[in-house]
Amino acid sequence: METNASESFELEISHTVIDWIIKELGDPQHLPKDFKLDKEIVRNLEQGTTKFRWADIEKIAECMNLPLASFLTEKAPSFYIPKDRRQPPSGKHTPFSFKTLSVIREVNRLQENGTDLLKNLSRGIEPELNFYSNLSDNPEIAAKKIRDKFGVLVQDQISWRDKKMAFEKWRATIEHENILVFSMPMPLWELRGAAFTFRKPFVILINSNDSPNAMIFTLFHEYGHLLLKEGSSCIPDYNLDEQKNIESWCDEFAAALLMPEDAIKKFIPEGPNKDFKKAIFRIAFNLKVSRAAATIRIKKYMPINTFLGLRKTQVVKNEQRAEKAKKPPQGRKLPEDKKCIKEKGKYYISLVKGNVDQNLITHNKALDILSIKLNKYKAVVGARNE
Repeated sequence: METNASESFELEISHTVIDWIIKELGDPQHLPKDFKLDKEIVRNLEQGTTKFRWADIEKIAECMNLPLASFLTEKAPSFYIPKDRRQPPSGKHTPFSFKTLSVIREVNRLQENGTDLLKNLSRGIEPELNFYSNLSDNPEIAAKKIRDKFGVLVQDQISWRDKKMAFEKWRATIEHENILVFSMPMPLWELRGAAFTFRKPFVILINSNDSPNAMIFTLFHEYGHLLLKEGSSCIPDYNLDEQKNIESWCDEFAAALLMPEDAIKKFIPEGPNKDFKKAIFRIAFNLKVSRAAATIRIKKYMPINTFLGLRKTQVVKNEQRAEKAKKPPQGRKLPEDKKCIKEKGKYYISLVKGNVDQNLITHNKALDILSIKLNKYKAVVGARNE
C-alpha cells in the first residue's frame, strides 16, 4: 500500500507545545470512548517525542479542535475559556475534562469563523441588543424589556407543541439578534452553559446532555450574562440565592423572562385550600420550564413549610439526576447531518451556505467549518428552513 509523501513527511513540535498537549489530554484512562487519536501517538507524546508525521499532526489538531498551524509554533496554543462562575449544588468545582475543553475549543473555532462568515456577507458582527445591563438594574424589569422586544406572547409559549420545540423557538429568537447558539454534549456535572464575549459575534453554548427544560433556562441565564457583557462558564441552579451576585442576577432574569408575573398568577388557584403542587405542574407544563424553577418562582405565594417540603423533594430528585448523568449515555449516535444541525444551529448553517452560494468560500472550507463530509452537505443546508 502506497503512502502519500506529504503524510509521511516529518515535522518537529516544540517541547512547550508537547507539554501543553499532554496537560490537555490528562489521564489517558479518562479520555472519552470516541477519542480518535491513536494510542501510539499518545504514547509518543508522553515519551517526549518531538518529530511527528504530517498525518499524525493533522490527527492531533483534529482531536484538539484547533488549527494545524497551532502546533507548528514555539508557543503553546491559546484559546478563550469564559470566566468560571460555576456554583455546583455540591459546592465542589470539578476541573474541566478533555471532553469539555475540546467543546470550548470547538466553540472558539466556530466563533472565529462566524466573524469571517458575517463580514464576508457584509453583515455586522454586533448583537442586536437594545441595551446592556448592570447588577444594579432590576432583573425583572430587564426581562420584561427583552420579552417585549422579542414579541413572544405567553399564548405563543403555551401553544408550542413540547419542550423540544420550545427550545428551538427560543434559540431561533436569540439567533435573530445576531447571537450564535451552539448545543453540544459535555459532562453535565462540569458545565451546563457558557457565554462567550471575548469576541463578536457573541456566543451562547448549551450542554445538549441536559433536559430541554433545563436547556431553556440555561439559554436565558447565559443571555443575561451577555446583557451584563460578562463571559461565563456556568452551572445555573435557580435557587433564589439572596446574595446579589452575577449568577443570581442571571437566574432571576431567566426566571422572569420565561415566567412573567402576570402569567403565573393565572395558574395559582384562589381560595384557602390552594393546591400548589398542581399549580407548579401547570406552570411547568404550559410554559415549558422545570418544576424546580416554577416552584421558586411562586415561592412568595406559598406558606414557607409548603415551599420547603416541595424544594426538599426536588433537590433529592436533582441529585439523583446528576448521578444518573454520570453514567455513559445509551443508544445510537445521531447521523452526521442531524448532529451538525443540532449542534451548530440553522442560523449558523445559513451563514455558511450564504458564503458558498456567493462564492465567498469554497465547498471544502464549508465542510471544514461544519465538520461534515461532502455527501452530508445537501442534507444539512437543506434542513435549515424546515
